[in-house]
Amino acid sequence: DALPIYTPGGVQTYTYTLFVNGGATAMTCTTTGAANTSSTTSNPQTLTAGSTFAIRIVTSGTATAAQHKWGLSYTVP
Repeated sequence: DALPIYTPGGVQTYTYTLFVNGGATAMTCTTTGAANTSSTTSNPQTLTAGSTFAIRIVTSGTATAAQHKWGLSYTVP
């Protein structure tokens, strides 16, 4: 889940992408306009012991500047 403190406004967006071991994955979600949350279960990723991950946030043109929070759900095999 991605939870920006403010909404992007209008037709603006915040797009979140999961990176694993330094590379972008297909796991993304986008918050648009008046929305203040986004989430996805599409394109789940497998992380092994020692893997690193990061979240990249890309804002569209004039999206409101905001602090962002995010959460990650995982299953231990």
